[in-house]
Amino acid sequence: MDKQSDNDKLDPKTKGGEHPQLNSVDILQGSGKAGQSNKTGDQKPSEAQQAGPGEKIRLPASTDTSAKEPPIGVALLQDNETIVLHLKGKKGDLSGEAEVEYKLGDKLYDDVYKHLGGIKKGETKLVPAWQDDTTSKPEQQPARQSSIDGPKPQQEPDKDLNKDPNKDQDSKPGDQSSTTTTDATAPGVSTPDVTAPSALIPDVVVPASTQFVDMVNDTYAKMSPEVRDLLAKDGTVVTPTRRITDALPELKGQKPRGWPPGLTWDAVDGAYSPSRNLVVVAEETRKTGNQWVKSNRTEDVTRHEIGHATDYAINKLSDSTAYTKAYEADIKAMPANLNGTLKYFLQSGDGGKEEACAEGIAVREGGSTSGKTFELGFPKSIAAINDALLLIRAKLPTAPARSSGPGTISKPAETETGGSPPL
Repeated sequence: MDKQSDNDKLDPKTKGGEHPQLNSVDILQGSGKAGQSNKTGDQKPSEAQQAGPGEKIRLPASTDTSAKEPPIGVALLQDNETIVLHLKGKKGDLSGEAEVEYKLGDKLYDDVYKHLGGIKKGETKLVPAWQDDTTSKPEQQPARQSSIDGPKPQQEPDKDLNKDPNKDQDSKPGDQSSTTTTDATAPGVSTPDVTAPSALIPDVVVPASTQFVDMVNDTYAKMSPEVRDLLAKDGTVVTPTRRITDALPELKGQKPRGWPPGLTWDAVDGAYSPSRNLVVVAEETRKTGNQWVKSNRTEDVTRHEIGHATDYAINKLSDSTAYTKAYEADIKAMPANLNGTLKYFLQSGDGGKEEACAEGIAVREGGSTSGKTFELGFPKSIAAINDALLLIRAKLPTAPARSSGPGTISKPAETETGGSPPL
């Protein structure tokens, strides 16, 4: 699918008086405000580094070939020097969001800081893609293990071709030496096939906690009747899961393209796939130190991902003439002090519009991580979204707050395979 949906949280929302948090991040096209194009890859080094009067020369964010790729998210430097990356991963039309922290002293802290070209406290910057090793060294690309992948190792032929396999010429009757038939082939003894590939052994999937499932369901139930009615008619599925790869096992162990070293899809806590019409919200994410932690932004992620699903259910509201005009008007009138904070929503191409639309729906349906910041920056966009959804309200029947039949359903990932009871 040409258009990708992305979920991202807005601008900083202070939690517990601590640092602000942004939403998830999309694979961006270009860096900077909407309508601008990044052509530094076509410039000569001397031209790319020249600055106009009163402008500062910005160091390149990355010197490898991946710098030509779209950004993978946004970065924020907190007052305690912690770098927070809000990343967007993509696999086909599936897009997922992750929030990753690098604290001062962490193994990869300096590498991340240099990759960003430096960053100041309170500054928000787009994150350029890392160069994947598999791009430059295809022979080292990891392959999924299965019984049919790659050539099987050649078995060593029997050195004594004339030897009767059913008779040991060196052993005497009753001799229990190591050359005799093993227990594994003895009559009446059955043992598992130790040569069976481990990939055929299914992982044990632990369901999400009841509290987490209830939180996702309650967040959905509190959304407006028009959104719930729309998604019920469209057949959208909302799946709470303990970990993202429990619901999407094909992503287990895989690294999203351009992501920092050491991160896989298990770092994602929210995802949306237009082709599957599927929203997935994860209770736990795996951070850079391989420790699993509970997500602290479940309600915001749920609303934002459902915002993307709503956008697609209305035939891409973000592409409509009314919304596009409102979005462009907001950009022209945006206060200068909000440009940095809302940079993610100002990206060029369709990425900025789609993210702003999903976030605008999240704001309308209960709030976002930005508090009032997004509302101040995109009032016309939110009004256009509201107008479109109010038209939907008049046309659709009322959906239940919590569906269990056809249409929009909310269920743990394990119910996909019958592994856990329904809600």
